[in-house]
Amino acid sequence: KRGTKVQITVVEAAKPEDRKLESPKDIVAKTDAVVTRIVAENGRPKVQRNDRVRKGDVLISGIVGEGERTKAVVSKGEVRGLVWHEYKIASPLTVKSKGFTGASNERGYLVIGNRALQVSGYGQEPFEHSEVLGEVKRLRLGKWTLPFGKMNEVEKEVSYAETKLTEEEAKRAGLEQARAELLAACGPGAVIKGEKLLHEHTENGKVMINVLFEVEQSIAMDRPIVQTSPDETDRTESGTEATNRD
Repeated sequence: KRGTKVQITVVEAAKPEDRKLESPKDIVAKTDAVVTRIVAENGRPKVQRNDRVRKGDVLISGIVGEGERTKAVVSKGEVRGLVWHEYKIASPLTVKSKGFTGASNERGYLVIGNRALQVSGYGQEPFEHSEVLGEVKRLRLGKWTLPFGKMNEVEKEVSYAETKLTEEEAKRAGLEQARAELLAACGPGAVIKGEKLLHEHTENGKVMINVLFEVEQSIAMDRPIVQTSPDETDRTESGTEATNRD
């Protein structure tokens, strides 16, 4: 401030990233497994590599400290383990496939509101099997879309074919599909470490397979820590003492 003038300098503030408040929690096992890796960023590790754990076991505890000097924190970390998944696969010996022959019919329409009037593409031979693709273009006037326009429609001829597979080819196709579905279900970073064929037979035109997959995947799951307030603890202890006196 100088006399009757005030000079103001504005500087852009660097605000810290807003973080969602989290309640104290443990990291527990979401399935039975054998631990292959554990990295605790926050909290106390309760297991180590090669330990066998069951679903619900605490992997990284949110209770830290000793004796009366304990506190609950938000556990964070990575825990991976070997998990076994049993799959039953039914892979057909005959595979049906669909393809386009290259032949097509094109038709044009004048669009008025929700109605379409055909203006071109008359007299075309229909296909036994086909798929129709259409594109509507409406007239625009500035920012307004008018209820008038045109539609181009393409009908493509489709052919179907059947391919006979050997039992080995059907088995391989079934296993490949099962592996893809398994990795998608197990989450990012999952790796198939091994597989064991338990049973195989042919029935009703299908190869029936029973296979056991060994997968290394994340086994961590959050579980909130339920804390008892001091008032609730006092009430519980008073109730216990009264019961003992009675």
